[in-house]
Amino acid sequence: MSETARAGRPENPQTWAPERLSSVNGVPATEIEAQVKTRLAGARPPKIDDEQWGHTRRLYKTYGDNPLWLSADGLHKTRTKALTDAILGANVDGMRLDDYPIGALAQAIAALKQTKTPTADQFATADVLLTAAYVALGED
Repeated sequence: MSETARAGRPENPQTWAPERLSSVNGVPATEIEAQVKTRLAGARPPKIDDEQWGHTRRLYKTYGDNPLWLSADGLHKTRTKALTDAILGANVDGMRLDDYPIGALAQAIAALKQTKTPTADQFATADVLLTAAYVALGED
């Protein structure tokens, strides 16, 4: 056992932070961040309970209200696929798929994929739904 492990610290600590973006697919990041804040100040998404919504809001606050699922060219494909695969496979672990905002999430992702010029609102909607779904899955 290494000295680091004996000291109770992780062997290979990894810290994650969202990309600091100036724009996403031509949309200024500041516009997306403003829309994220608007979403977070509003009603919680369907299938997300009050505790999960509170956790979602705190997660954004931790990261300075930056989008958590976006890259310069749109959705962060690897992370988004990993989360959607995990949600769709949750029933294998005995969880109910209808406990997650799958319909709203699918609509938000499809809206981004079906347009060449997504809006700040579309990016924010997808980002907040992905984060809320991530929180819901993590709490289950």
